[in-house]
Amino acid sequence: MTKKAQGYKPYGNTRVEVAVTQHRDITGLFAKYGIERWTFATDKVEGLAAVRFEMEPDRWVRVTLRVRAGEGAKEKELEQGQRIVWRALYNWLKTQFEAIEYGVFSPREAFLSWIELPTPQGTITVAEALLPRLEEMPRLLTGGRS
Repeated sequence: MTKKAQGYKPYGNTRVEVAVTQHRDITGLFAKYGIERWTFATDKVEGLAAVRFEMEPDRWVRVTLRVRAGEGAKEKELEQGQRIVWRALYNWLKTQFEAIEYGVFSPREAFLSWIELPTPQGTITVAEALLPRLEEMPRLLTGGRS
């Protein structure tokens, strides 16, 4: 029996298949919820996976996740890490879109920390802008502490 007859996939054990499968699922979500513009990115050096999509005209959302793999991780462990991260991203996006659909959140509320803001150097997310300054901001409730 030939490899083709046995269901052989020449790229069946590569990262290409991992990315295609996960991107296809996320793309299906975008189609279901009316998102028409998006991009995917993977940074192997920094260990990042990202999706960027247009939430409303000229308002983009960028979600970036770190792919966890230990020092000296083997190719198979890196692929597994990528699969886990992309699946987590799919599940999170699905939850956010469903919450929007049922009126739990507005799109801006659901994706607030991931909305991109323009800067002279490029774009940053609301979270990237606020997190470094969070400790400088006053707390609403001190819980009896001064």
